[in-house]
Amino acid sequence: MNINNGPAFIYLINSFWYKSKYERNVCLESEWLDHLFKKCEIKSKLQITEQQYQELYELRNIFQKILLQNIINQNHPIFDQLQENIHKISYQYQIMDKKLILQPKKVDFYYLIHKITLSFFEIWFSDEKKKVKCCANPQCGWYIFDTTKNLTKQYCCNTCASLIKVRRFRKNKNNQCL
Repeated sequence: MNINNGPAFIYLINSFWYKSKYERNVCLESEWLDHLFKKCEIKSKLQITEQQYQELYELRNIFQKILLQNIINQNHPIFDQLQENIHKISYQYQIMDKKLILQPKKVDFYYLIHKITLSFFEIWFSDEKKKVKCCANPQCGWYIFDTTKNLTKQYCCNTCASLIKVRRFRKNKNNQCL
């Protein structure tokens, strides 16, 4: 199962479903956090407190609500909450190779939240929004970021695809017998 595809916000949303799929809360595992840091281009390992975990869960719930309700109105109050996450971080300016580059003053938990939220805004208010889909397996609930050329990806993994194909085959076989 490839959980590394897609932007950071989808990776965060899918952490919810780990609990039901694999009977564990993956957000508390260091391997999952390491992948999240990598997706957000954070090289150093951050120590996350219990309160910060709660903030991650709240952010995940906001993303889920937006996806489930397909909220597209940019004036919706839920987006104000997300914009606060982007402004919690301050930047410093550097000149490298005659280019002005923004660098965060401090790479901390709020920088992580900033990067996850930014990954959401970059996708949700662009043409790439149509690439965000829910897995076609009704028992799954994972979200996928469809990078196929003709946007035909339906399943988060081969397990879900095989499961649905087997169910469809058995249903058709039973219908033929009747």
